[in-house]
Amino acid sequence: MSQVTKGKTVEVTSYQLDAPLSDGVHGPHDWLAIATAHRYEPNPDTGGILTPDQAILAGAVLEVVEGRATAASEEGAMLAAVRALVFQWTAKSERTGAS
Repeated sequence: MSQVTKGKTVEVTSYQLDAPLSDGVHGPHDWLAIATAHRYEPNPDTGGILTPDQAILAGAVLEVVEGRATAASEEGAMLAAVRALVFQWTAKSERTGAS
């Protein structure tokens, strides 16, 4: 039997809007997409500041990062949301040293 040591999951969801958004430059954006990632780290390095129970309560064990975007097409919105998610994930990883 294998034991999970760490992991990530990503979900991308799209919604067609009945009242399209517009940025004033590119016209209406009929689609909204949200990309959400969860990172599971069972033994986070908290520098000895937190006990394991405190690390769980502080959110160090399961982190959630998301990216949102709108576009004229469903595919465009989903791709832009994933790009936004990657940007957020990279920025958060660089701040915290997580991978």
